[in-house]
Amino acid sequence: MFQGISGLLFYSIFPLTLVITTPAQTLVNKVNYLNIALVAFFAVLFISISRSFWKFALKFYSSASS
Repeated sequence: MFQGISGLLFYSIFPLTLVITTPAQTLVNKVNYLNIALVAFFAVLFISISRSFWKFALKFYSSASS
């Protein structure tokens, strides 16, 4: 879907910054509860989107051996 620099940003840089920054801030006692809530919200949102897409795609699946 994304290619070039946008693919790099959306598939690696943005997710890694979320995964690394929030626990690191928590360890150094700079807890920002809004950040924790946003990370949790986006995690649930993206898992829900991927699950619904998976179910949608399975409706059109047919195996190669059938």
